[in-house]
Amino acid sequence: MSESDERLPHPCLALGYRSGTQSNTTTARIENAISVMARLIAEEGELFLPIFRRLEQELDERRDQEGALRRALSIAAKDGLR
Repeated sequence: MSESDERLPHPCLALGYRSGTQSNTTTARIENAISVMARLIAEEGELFLPIFRRLEQELDERRDQEGALRRALSIAAKDGLR
């Protein structure tokens, strides 16, 4: 086990995955996983870059979806539907 293995969690643990369970992946967990991947890349090189890029995409999609939901609810509230 390398020195970096002792400091950084396994990439799957960065998102809170546990064996046999499915976790609710929140924006904060994705942001945390991005930080973990960034440190791994800084210490180990480009091996984890595809995971980092995918996490960035997931974060962008989640933020877009959250924004769309807020806008939709705001419109509904203005129309007296909520």
